[in-house]
Amino acid sequence: SDSPDVPEPVDFRAPVVIAADGSSARLALALGLERDPRRQIATAARRYYRSPERSREEYLELWADLRFPDGGPYLPGYGWIFPMGDGRVNVGLGALPHRRHGKADLRATLDQWLARTPQEWGLREENAEGPVRSAALPLGFNRHPLYARGLLLVGDSGGMVSPWNGEGIAQAMEAGEVAAETAALALAHAQGPRRE
Repeated sequence: SDSPDVPEPVDFRAPVVIAADGSSARLALALGLERDPRRQIATAARRYYRSPERSREEYLELWADLRFPDGGPYLPGYGWIFPMGDGRVNVGLGALPHRRHGKADLRATLDQWLARTPQEWGLREENAEGPVRSAALPLGFNRHPLYARGLLLVGDSGGMVSPWNGEGIAQAMEAGEVAAETAALALAHAQGPRRE
């Protein structure tokens, strides 16, 4: 580029790459590792709220009685209120697409749910910190294989979110550790079959 504000492209090269590039999985796609269409993708939305009363709780609260907006069927998912211990709570919900009703409007569902909570909990717009954030949750190892020559997939790029509970942080961290150990062992060998 002729513009001084646009840096020149940079190529990065490495014998092994551990891809933790999220649900977009750009590196996996670049190497032809397609998503398994038989595996579902859930969606989650969350927001932080100032809630001194709820932030002191010692447990995570789960809500399973959430409905599609406007009194529709029960949502195939759950909501959570996770105390942060610093005067805030992480409030969110996650859901699978419903076979008859499609994807839920998670923001509308979140608003509808929080309107039902007691006023003293503080889960209202005036106590919100930042916008509602949403993310895709690729479930059940939705890419095969989870590796290609010189590439190891971890976390959402490999679809490591549990289809049972929607949790994926622990799996991503464990996969990252295993991938790092595997890469270190492979790099200890000279090029050739033993390294593969």
